[in-house]
Amino acid sequence: MTQPSKTLFVRRLLMPVCKKCSHHWSWTETVKEIFTITKSMTCPSCKAIQYTSNKSRIVSYLMAIVVIVLILTVGTFLPSPFLPVFSSLLFVLLFLIYPFILSLSNEKPYF
Repeated sequence: MTQPSKTLFVRRLLMPVCKKCSHHWSWTETVKEIFTITKSMTCPSCKAIQYTSNKSRIVSYLMAIVVIVLILTVGTFLPSPFLPVFSSLLFVLLFLIYPFILSLSNEKPYF
């Protein structure tokens, strides 16, 4: 019997997991569901409705605040032509990291 690769193990450890069927979401599945208009996400495997957990929402809000504070503080020291590039890079980084931070819940969030 072969051992699963370490990268597969790490990916499954970090990506969101459906609370109903334990399906490990891929990065692309997560990103597709993030850009839906509704607050709920549908599991690609069992079609169960999932929601962003409260812990995940708090972490994402804190990350957004950190990015905004970084832009404001670094923006005072950075020459003005570089500020849009720096800001864009931070937002792209936040977008790329978010699927790894996202965790799912069966319960609808309170806020």
